[in-house]
Amino acid sequence: MDKIDLLFETRKHWSDFQINLLVTLIYKVEKQDPVFKSYKIKAKDILFKKLSFEELKSETQSFLSKTYQVETSNKLTQLSIFSSATFIIGEGIIEIGLHPLFKTYFLEIKEKYTLVTLTNLLSFKSIFSKKLYLILKNSNDFITTITIDKLKEEFCLTASYRDYNTFKKRVILQAQKELHNTDMSYFFEEIKESRKVEAIQFKQIQIQNIILSTQQKELQDKLMKETKITALQSRRIVIGFMAQEVYYTLYLIKEIAYAGKIKTSLAGYTISAFNRLLLQKI
Repeated sequence: MDKIDLLFETRKHWSDFQINLLVTLIYKVEKQDPVFKSYKIKAKDILFKKLSFEELKSETQSFLSKTYQVETSNKLTQLSIFSSATFIIGEGIIEIGLHPLFKTYFLEIKEKYTLVTLTNLLSFKSIFSKKLYLILKNSNDFITTITIDKLKEEFCLTASYRDYNTFKKRVILQAQKELHNTDMSYFFEEIKESRKVEAIQFKQIQIQNIILSTQQKELQDKLMKETKITALQSRRIVIGFMAQEVYYTLYLIKEIAYAGKIKTSLAGYTISAFNRLLLQKI
């Protein structure tokens, strides 16, 4: 199913709700699921702002209306991501039907990407941001040096952007802007031979220096206030996990604390809980 690549979709930028819905659905799909199983998702679990019923219907419509093509040796199948989207009135539940081919694809990307990586990839507007994110993600070093020719080859731009300043503005600086509050935030240096830029050295920004989004900052403050963990510990959490993961894990931690079942410090238990969550995704 390599002809369908949601992660590098360039014709549409997913909304926050659509990203959350898609990622939640991917991580609900299991190999042993029946072929025609549908998946129930509570709208409130993936909403960061209130949407009307009409807005929710509009959000799911794009998954039903857009058509993809899957080719095999003797067949071409046209299909949408969702085969159906049913709203259970009064319960706030959306029940999603998936085509079996998409279930197979979701299982493949579930094995390939962590939740945070997948969420970031779906949220980027630029295909170059997606590709550079994966390049830096797959590097074992905080400093990655890549020649301009190699970058253009990776981005399929060998015949485009012959002017370096245009390439820098539309590709490198755009990607830097989109990656600035992810775990792959970076700054870069140009490596020149004579006056020509031959390569770029990407330097990942240390976590304490990454600029948090407004939502991440609010969540960091909430974590520090309610669990007494440090600013650096909370920063690692809000950068390393999706917001709904943090909220849900924090809810579970508070429930356990209220029941008097935490034998260590609340801060220590919180760090252990998020470490366990991280291990589940590796």
